[in-house]
Amino acid sequence: MNNIIIAVSIAGIAGIAIAVSMTVGFSTNNPWDGMTCEEMMNLAMSPEHRTFTEQQHMKFHMVLQPCIETNTMSNMTDMNNMNP
Repeated sequence: MNNIIIAVSIAGIAGIAIAVSMTVGFSTNNPWDGMTCEEMMNLAMSPEHRTFTEQQHMKFHMVLQPCIETNTMSNMTDMNNMNP
């Protein structure tokens, strides 16, 4: 009986370890890794963006935010440099 309990416990721990490693592996798989700001802005508007997990979605927007701020500041500078 004790051998069965030990075997089940080991199998349970192995299952948890596999589940955690799969989750960690998946969560670090970011489709936007290596993209430029322009490519990430296009990704934000694409249907693929809607397939992200909640965790990926939050990470993506954290990475995208500086691109949005830089783009916004650049557009404001361009508007200020226009001749009236």
